[in-house]
Amino acid sequence: MKEKHIIIISASVSVILILLAMIFTLDLVTFSNILIVSFMIIVGPMIYLKFAKAKKTMQFEKEFPTMLRAIAESQKAGLNLMDAIKIASKNEYGIIGKELRKMKIQLSWNVPFETVMEKFAMRTGSSLIKRCVTIIVQANKSGGDVKEIMNSLATNIEDNREVQAEKSSVLGQQSMMLYAIFLIFIGISIAIVKSIVPLIEMQGMETSSFGMANFGGNPCKLCITEKTVDCMACTVFNGIGISMGFGDPDSGKTYYNALFFSMVIVQGFFTGLIVGQITSDSMMIGLRHSLIMVSIGLAVFIIAVRLGLI
Repeated sequence: MKEKHIIIISASVSVILILLAMIFTLDLVTFSNILIVSFMIIVGPMIYLKFAKAKKTMQFEKEFPTMLRAIAESQKAGLNLMDAIKIASKNEYGIIGKELRKMKIQLSWNVPFETVMEKFAMRTGSSLIKRCVTIIVQANKSGGDVKEIMNSLATNIEDNREVQAEKSSVLGQQSMMLYAIFLIFIGISIAIVKSIVPLIEMQGMETSSFGMANFGGNPCKLCITEKTVDCMACTVFNGIGISMGFGDPDSGKTYYNALFFSMVIVQGFFTGLIVGQITSDSMMIGLRHSLIMVSIGLAVFIIAVRLGLI
């Protein structure tokens, strides 16, 4: 299925869910949860497509050195560059084998070698392959020893991949630690809301007994009726509290539920990006980790509220 079709289907399902919720749902909390699910239905496939594209590019880069060596070996046997590509296309190289066969067909139609290589590089979506193709094309134009350049490029790419593999092995442990830290952060957030917030509310009641203003543990209580610029953050937290069903907006418990829920979502999103960057040097892959962490945080808070744990 094409990328465009997947996006259209996911968007259509989301719109249908929202319309059904608007027609049949009177409960604001249920409607808000359906909106979140609809958002996930749209964002999830988009992140998956980006991730799949990044993985495909990485696979191209993995197989590219083998292709270069095969073409270089055919040149050493006395074939010219175009014939060497045609011979290499008969072998199976995984995903890059299809590209070699496309290149063979284009060359048989007398498409210039430079154009064939540049289009190949564009299809892979890899900046590494684009740089290598530029070097090969320039060497061919200037009459350089293309087969030696290809062998040299293949060696450099393989050496770089070995370094990246060692890096991924080491940093893979770091990514697991980041997941563990995120889960611990969720646990601490729930523990704070469960144990410390009631103490804060009690402190607010004691303060009122001395004739001082009683906020009931909710710093945003005054902002429920006042809509000023200073209350913008409180408006956001109150909105989250109401939409997620955290309780009465006047309650300090609702405010702190919304506060820590927001912290967990933000923490999950950016921690996921960091995991993707340190393990794969790719923000696109990091979005997958972000989606996983945000989904975990969202699910844990919703379940905790529904079970009355917070």
